[in-house]
Order: sequence, then C-alpha cells, then structure tokens
Amino acid sequence: MIPIVLKKEVETLARKQGISLGEFIRKSLTDRLQTIKNPQKTDKDALFGLKVYRGTAPKNLSTHHDEYLYGEET
Repeated sequence: MIPIVLKKEVETLARKQGISLGEFIRKSLTDRLQTIKNPQKTDKDALFGLKVYRGTAPKNLSTHHDEYLYGEET
C-alpha cells in the first residue's frame, strides 16, 4: 500500500524522532487533516505568520538581515 522507498524514508524519520511508524503516520495524517480544515493556519514560521511587513525589501537585506530584524549591526 505504501511504496517501499517512501516507507523506508518514513521509518527513518520516525526512528530519528523516537516514535513508532504507526505514531508517525497518525501524526502526519492528523497534521494534514488540520491543514485541510484550517488552511489559514498552515504557516508555521512565526516571522512570516505575522504578515506585518508590507512593501519592498532593501537591496542589502540578505547581508544585513540581523540589523533589520533585531537592530543589531553585523
């Protein structure tokens, strides 16, 4: 029912998390159902989840991101 390559990958991930394959599958299905039922709650990244920044980004954002995010000069 599950392709062998996918099963082995999932078994590896479950083992790394210290849970059984069944628990991993149940959690994955539960998470997916919640995503489908509540699509607006799918953004797990707190920064992007805020959605408060509107406008263009500075050209040097990638090199000075700490300064922009935390007020710290790098």
